[in-house]
Amino acid sequence: SSGINAEYGHSILLISPAVNFGYLFHSLVTSVLSPDQMTAMNAGEVVTVDFGNFEDWEPFPYSLALRDDFYAHHLSNTPIPGNFPVRLVHGMADQTIPYQFIQELRIQEFFETSDLRVQLVKAVDHLMMSDENGLKVVAGIIEELTTE
Repeated sequence: SSGINAEYGHSILLISPAVNFGYLFHSLVTSVLSPDQMTAMNAGEVVTVDFGNFEDWEPFPYSLALRDDFYAHHLSNTPIPGNFPVRLVHGMADQTIPYQFIQELRIQEFFETSDLRVQLVKAVDHLMMSDENGLKVVAGIIEELTTE
């Protein structure tokens, strides 16, 4: 269940979402692990993941328990019913969840609505709300949604 009751909802605004990012993230993690690390992780151990210089990420611990926690918080594979406005705004300078993942995550499949719009904001990172331009864009979307 999605936890959203479309009968009572008006609209949804997603800001720099990582909807169901766990599947994609796990694939990225396993693509850089050595065979020994994969064996250790599959045995329940915590391994250190190092993406090298990718997006300035520092090495970090990863385990199947973390993967399972990601999966436990995923939205249902059943689209959220209703034909209400859904707006997604994402910064193009986001290095935490790069905006290119929006296509890979297939956000549009999570909603039945025909009124879904994606807005990309140039030079804004994952912390959209800490950027003046990002705040203006979000405020404009909120105004649009509340005056419809």
